[in-house]
Amino acid sequence: MQQPSCHHLLVVDDDPKLRNLLCQFLGRKGFFVSCAEDVVQARVALGLFAIDMMLLDVMLPGEDGFSFLSSQKTYPPVLFLTARGGIEDRLNGLSLGAYDYLPKPFEPEELFLRIQSIVGRVKPLEMGDMDAGPFIFNPQHNVLKGTKGEAPVYLTEGEAELLLCLMRHKNKPLDRAFIAQTLNLPVSMRSIDVRMGRLRAKLGQVCSVPCLQSVRGVGYILKASA
Repeated sequence: MQQPSCHHLLVVDDDPKLRNLLCQFLGRKGFFVSCAEDVVQARVALGLFAIDMMLLDVMLPGEDGFSFLSSQKTYPPVLFLTARGGIEDRLNGLSLGAYDYLPKPFEPEELFLRIQSIVGRVKPLEMGDMDAGPFIFNPQHNVLKGTKGEAPVYLTEGEAELLLCLMRHKNKPLDRAFIAQTLNLPVSMRSIDVRMGRLRAKLGQVCSVPCLQSVRGVGYILKASA
């Protein structure tokens, strides 16, 4: 798995096989990935999460991708993924403000390079030290620091990815299935709980308050004031 990129992608496609393959592939490339099967779910995701880029199919059930994009007042950079690769469709997508347009079928590595090109033009949400209130995290070096002179604590790559996921959705309960999907982990309650336990122990070395908390019947929440 590559070093976390700090970018959160939203994949909107009604083909469950392709959607899952993209989530797994892009997760291995170091991205955080959320998925939606239609524009209804996409709108929910855009309202809940800080999405850095959207991979949007055109031919969706109900409202299509073109109509969805034209109805949005604000939206992150968009790359259209669609079997409709004609010149008129491409021009339509680009005229709506999309950054790129990739016809299906496509090679995953080509998609990755196009995504890299787009996110390279967009400033990531997290740069340098990330102040969460009770602690500070540096994602470049995977280092936790306290606010009262505590000794720094180093995280493993897996722990850093988990913490970044929690910090991107701070003060919001996250269920285990979402965490597993976002980080491309096995959907196992025991596996997630063990990882959370290790991260909680390290956070406890720099935090005087329990900022990583269990949410009964749901999963976990990171309490942060910054």
